[in-house]
Amino acid sequence: MTEGNKGIKPPSSLLPDDAQCFRCGYLLRGLSENICPECGFAFDPTNPESYVSASRPSKLNAFGRTPKPFPPGKIATCIFLVIVIALLFDFSNPGHSSLDGCIWMVAAIFAVVYFLISWATRFVSWLIVKDTPQTPPRESIRKWAVIPMLLCLLMTNWLYPWPAYIRFHLSKSAFDTAVKQSTTISSQAPQKIGLFLVRWSRIEPNGDVFFEVGTRMIDSYGFWYIAKEPPSLVGDSYTEHKLADHWYTGGERF
Repeated sequence: MTEGNKGIKPPSSLLPDDAQCFRCGYLLRGLSENICPECGFAFDPTNPESYVSASRPSKLNAFGRTPKPFPPGKIATCIFLVIVIALLFDFSNPGHSSLDGCIWMVAAIFAVVYFLISWATRFVSWLIVKDTPQTPPRESIRKWAVIPMLLCLLMTNWLYPWPAYIRFHLSKSAFDTAVKQSTTISSQAPQKIGLFLVRWSRIEPNGDVFFEVGTRMIDSYGFWYIAKEPPSLVGDSYTEHKLADHWYTGGERF
């Protein structure tokens, strides 16, 4: 530093001691330039809206969070992806095989809701945060689209149970064999058929066969083999979605 520059403080000296980068959280005080060396985000020491500081009140959004105009990071996206895959695997088994599975699914849904709120608040911030010395970088829309796309993929199961469809077709030959071998049908003992653990099965006098692989609320739920289509079940028995010729998801009301 030359004699003439003595006493001239770097611009970042105007920042609070705990000032952090708006984007990555890097400590900014003491830098020679008003640019974060970690992520390249520009800040203005005279504009409190261009950096984050715990020593001053933060503007909070409707969800009580400090808005940040950047998409969820890779870790959050990977966690969300794992949750979606786990839920789709759970959905591939009609009904639920155990109380533990139900509890896990409820916990996973809460996690999905959390990440949905996180994505929504960040996206709203991305739309409204501006007027910093260098406009906050607008991330590629692809980074914003990952979580909504995964969520839409998850919700398609309610339109048609395609995870169960895929898993069933991978096991269809085993179920067809079980139907032909009537001696293995009427059983109250669990047995492995294809990729499913069938808890019990029963053959009706008309040739229809029910395989329970889970429960829905308190109803038995699984697969129906309908000997003569269309289905003509009576009583508390019912079918829902057709999986293949003669095969349906369905159950029996308690």
